[in-house]
Amino acid sequence: MSVIKVEDPPVVPYKPEPASIDKTDISSKKKHPFKTVRSWVITFVLLGLLAALFASILAMLTPSWYRPPADSNADEVTSQADIAQALILDLHNMLSDPKITKPIVWTITQPQIDSLLATWVGDGSDKDESDPDAHHGIVISSPYVRFTDGAVTFALRVENLPGKGVVSLTISVHTIPSTDPNGPAMGQVQIESLDLGMLPLPSSILLAAIKSKAPELTGPVERVVAWYAGSQAAGNIGPQIVQDIQNVLNGKPFPMQLRMGSRTLTIERLEFHDSSVDAGGQEQPASMTMEFTPSSQEPTLWSQEASTR
Repeated sequence: MSVIKVEDPPVVPYKPEPASIDKTDISSKKKHPFKTVRSWVITFVLLGLLAALFASILAMLTPSWYRPPADSNADEVTSQADIAQALILDLHNMLSDPKITKPIVWTITQPQIDSLLATWVGDGSDKDESDPDAHHGIVISSPYVRFTDGAVTFALRVENLPGKGVVSLTISVHTIPSTDPNGPAMGQVQIESLDLGMLPLPSSILLAAIKSKAPELTGPVERVVAWYAGSQAAGNIGPQIVQDIQNVLNGKPFPMQLRMGSRTLTIERLEFHDSSVDAGGQEQPASMTMEFTPSSQEPTLWSQEASTR
């Protein structure tokens, strides 16, 4: 019986055929430069609209800490406002009394200040919407002061902003050495933050607004000064106070001294404290404490103005 031997066929190396390139297909996938630029422009526009929408929502949000008195005519508010009024008048009398030569320590609480501001400005509930002048200029309501450790925040609601946004300014006061070896220490204000609602803003906006509104600010400042120091003093120092506010917010150092009555007093302490709980478990409200030391008995221009009120 014969055996048939079958041999394997020879292995032939595989050479792949070169792929055919469809030039029309490649040319169709090339992006036109105009289409590329247009897509980038559309992308940036959409991102800008989203950012503007997000910023608008933040601007209309009310900060959780903003809690001005709900009713400026409530008994508790008027009671606290009367206490604040009495404290301020007492401070004025102590600072201008030459018989007091010991350091003067003065404290006022946040609820007292906020109640006083509420009775001065109101909470916006009594605004007459039918009055055409009520919609011109800046209409503010519900001023609010907040003390935290080392800083103070001033806030108010602007009625004619979208959503009646809350504008807030937080500052801190630091003491720096005087350039004069015999002079008093210098104070310097630092702007910590400026916000519209929950939206941070550059502080330059505030400085520009104060500069442009300086003539309008002089009147209210003079009325406050006149209440405590007389109309003649208000007319003389009202514009200077507005200028000093601009300088202080610009970071210009100022002497920690105060001229009152017939003498000059040095501000030894200016402290802001957040609310706390004492050892007895009683909650203590946030407060501001100032300490003054009489440093001279020299007659000043201020004393002449105050004596004629």
